[in-house]
Amino acid sequence: MSTDQKATGPSSRWEVVLRAWKELDLPEEWRAEIFEGDIVLTRAGGRSG
Repeated sequence: MSTDQKATGPSSRWEVVLRAWKELDLPEEWRAEIFEGDIVLTRAGGRSG
């Protein structure tokens, strides 16, 4: 457990999911959404050609 967690107490599930979502580094064609408390990854758009 980090010092920050000790000082502020345990994080709620929502805080953990939100922090993970904010820290994602996805390629441009991917997007991450929070859906029903989980992170869902989808490919944005389709191929053009």
